[in-house]
Amino acid sequence: MKEVLMYRGAERILKVCADLQIAQLAFGLNPLCKMSGVMLDDEGVYGTSHIGIGTSTLLGGKIKTKMHFDVLMWKPTLELDGKVVLKAGEWLT
Repeated sequence: MKEVLMYRGAERILKVCADLQIAQLAFGLNPLCKMSGVMLDDEGVYGTSHIGIGTSTLLGGKIKTKMHFDVLMWKPTLELDGKVVLKAGEWLT
């Protein structure tokens, strides 16, 4: 199977996939922060979440790749151990 994958260029695909590791998962907690279109500001807006993919060394991690990018989510829902703790961007108590 490895020979077939390598024949079809999978080595390059596997390298890209190795770079696509989760570096961070964070939640915006600042109710005074407003969406501005600037990622560093938008990440802090209450009711958002973002996931960082790629390099994590600048965050204290051990993953070093050629890239890092963040994906912002608006009004996320988070379930931990079968319990919803964040629903549509609102923390449940």
